[in-house]
Amino acid sequence: MTKQIFKAVCLAAIAVFGASLVIIMGALYGYFSEMQMKQIRIQSELAARGVENNGLAYLDSLKDEEYRVTWIAADGTVKYDSRTDGRTMENHLEREEIREALSGGIGESARYSSTLMEQQLYCARKLADGTVLRLSGTQYTWWTLALGMQQPILLIASFAIGFSLFLAFRFSRKIVEPLNRLDLDSPRPEDIYEELSPLVSRIGSQKRQLKTQAEEKAKAEQMRREFTANVSHELKTPLQSISGCAELLLGGMVKPEDVPRFSRQIFSESQRMIVLIEDIIKLSHLDEGASDMQWENADLYELAERSHIVSLHIPANRETEGLIGRDFFSHMRPGSYLVNTARGCLIDNEALGEALRSGRLAGAAFDNYVPEPVPADHPLVLLAREFPDRILLCPHQAGITQTAFRNVYRMLFENLGELMAGRRPQRIVNGL
Repeated sequence: MTKQIFKAVCLAAIAVFGASLVIIMGALYGYFSEMQMKQIRIQSELAARGVENNGLAYLDSLKDEEYRVTWIAADGTVKYDSRTDGRTMENHLEREEIREALSGGIGESARYSSTLMEQQLYCARKLADGTVLRLSGTQYTWWTLALGMQQPILLIASFAIGFSLFLAFRFSRKIVEPLNRLDLDSPRPEDIYEELSPLVSRIGSQKRQLKTQAEEKAKAEQMRREFTANVSHELKTPLQSISGCAELLLGGMVKPEDVPRFSRQIFSESQRMIVLIEDIIKLSHLDEGASDMQWENADLYELAERSHIVSLHIPANRETEGLIGRDFFSHMRPGSYLVNTARGCLIDNEALGEALRSGRLAGAAFDNYVPEPVPADHPLVLLAREFPDRILLCPHQAGITQTAFRNVYRMLFENLGELMAGRRPQRIVNGL
């Protein structure tokens, strides 16, 4: 950007200098042309008086080579010329300045010679005897003057260009300096030019938006990891149960009368695992967009009016915090139930108490709380004391089921057997 500004300032300065030079030269050229014509006019008047008083003797006495003097008879023939033999010159009766002098007493004209690149100024005066005396002087053209002044013009141009480069360098750095000092991590419009304030504000807005998107992406990734961990745990439990039962059957350690019970256990756990796998496939399909699946928009309050049991399974964020409040409870079917196994911050506990006391909510169950561990004066604890038969509070722990306890003891004895056989036991916590 500095280079572009530098070039622009240089070009502007040089263009201004060139335009100024042309205007000044034009003005000076016009001024000096007028002054030269005025001087010829004065000299012609003096020469006319001299000729009227002394005649041809006055002209012979002139030694000034700056002006050309021509004496012309009333019929246009040349009687005298200071530069050449008048008898060899053509008739001047048709010359513009001669016609004006004969008719009005004085005539002026200017004629350009492209061969000599100069212009001749003429001033003719009518004398008392009817003849005309004409003075002419050379006026150089604009280009001739420019070529004659080439050296001083080049010196001035060199100085002007050098000074322009210096100013362009200084100004370009000064203009770009606030941009270089701009903190893009936290841009402030007051630190930059007013014209760039909308751009800086837009950059700040986009950075905040990108930061929010990054945070949401990180939360989504964390939820995905938690989901993967939970799925792995849920799949591992039935697999371990099936593996344990199959191992006992294979080893002949099951009594014949217990074989049907073990078979039913294997079948039950396998069906449970199939359901989990189907749910995972559906969720993955939904996560990819599920363009071939039918779906429809659903109003949250309409679902509340139609549902007998509302079970929450959503993450906690700015949009879902306090989602289940007075408005939601007012739309719930009277006598319905609420189950929260998601996050404790989703529910407005004060609105929950009002719904329980009004009878709209028949009961509620929770295993998530804010904060954890739950203090004795927690609103849900107080509600459980107020409605002991309508509020169920469970610990936020899924490892105390019968299946979990059975797997713990089975894995314990498996590891003991591996250790006694001299083999490395599985699932060593400290990694030894």
